[in-house]
Amino acid sequence: MSVADDKCRWGRRNRKRLEVEIMKKLISGIALPLLLVGIASPLAAQNGWVRLLTDDDNEVWYINPGSIQRNGPIRFFWVFRDAAGSRPIFSERGRNVYGMTAYLSADCRSGTIRIRAAEFLDEHSNLVTKSEPGDRGPSGNAFRGHPVAQAVARYVCGQ
Repeated sequence: MSVADDKCRWGRRNRKRLEVEIMKKLISGIALPLLLVGIASPLAAQNGWVRLLTDDDNEVWYINPGSIQRNGPIRFFWVFRDAAGSRPIFSERGRNVYGMTAYLSADCRSGTIRIRAAEFLDEHSNLVTKSEPGDRGPSGNAFRGHPVAQAVARYVCGQ
């Protein structure tokens, strides 16, 4: 589904609400958006994902070091958030979300992290919803953010 289809289907207001919620969770660590729920840990380890940390909500965060692309001070990369075994990250259209894969960018000079795309999965790894905001994705400052955002920025900026 394209961004245009997403706008038509979900509406601009709902898409914006979802993007703001995603960024708040990423930066604040309340519930920090390519994650596969239920099989995340073994699959992540087998496919080159590196376990970054477990946050205060007992959610496990992974990063794919092979996905990191460098463009000057900017890094583009994939993260995986596994909430399996803990409470849902959020609910969308009556379905609980337990996993998230997200394509992010980080500006290593300013500390800005931006969500470029995200997929949200249920407890069976089925797609609940997705967002593809690209260059207009929500952003926040990882250097002043929650420890999860700080750990992600430190890792990718060290590459």
